[in-house]
Amino acid sequence: MAKVGILNYGCGNITSVKSSLALLGYDSKIISSEKEITKIDSLIIPGVGNYSYAMSSIKELSFDSAIKEHALIKKRKILGICLGFQIMSEAGTEGGETQGLGIINSKVEKFNCNYGNSPITHIGFNSVIHNTACSINKNLGELADYYFLHSYRYNSEAIQNQSSFCDYCEKFPAIYENENVFGVQFHPEKSQTNGLRLLNNFLGL
Repeated sequence: MAKVGILNYGCGNITSVKSSLALLGYDSKIISSEKEITKIDSLIIPGVGNYSYAMSSIKELSFDSAIKEHALIKKRKILGICLGFQIMSEAGTEGGETQGLGIINSKVEKFNCNYGNSPITHIGFNSVIHNTACSINKNLGELADYYFLHSYRYNSEAIQNQSSFCDYCEKFPAIYENENVFGVQFHPEKSQTNGLRLLNNFLGL
């Protein structure tokens, strides 16, 4: 079975993710050093918190180069969850303009909620319209609900062909897939059956 690593950089709900993988029958390793990244086949970057702080932590722990080598040079699988997905971008504006990992060619910015009474923070279950051409969406149908908790999102236009979309204030990428690089704006570990199925799809690719 492929070796699965969950990145521990102080901004992720690593226990819940590890428990979800165990339910699916996968052993996983908590990654706490850059050298450990070289020994795994699939890397999961969970994330809860602030973009600027997360990138500061990634760099302080010297994870940035190892993550980029894993994804861009060795072409091994990587999955970013919520904030973990966001920091894979070129840059983000939460906490001030901050350079990201540069794995996904797009920028992360705050929701543009200029209509209705929607608060900036998107919280709770919402529906995602799947791009059925993406393998991570296998057996999930055209529409499924997932659990979201975020106030920032990717620029839709830059990655629209590789994405599945959700609507909150505006249309935004909720699932991203491009070769070995995957990202989800929601929390699959909190999304019940649909979330487990998506994680299983990722690990089974």
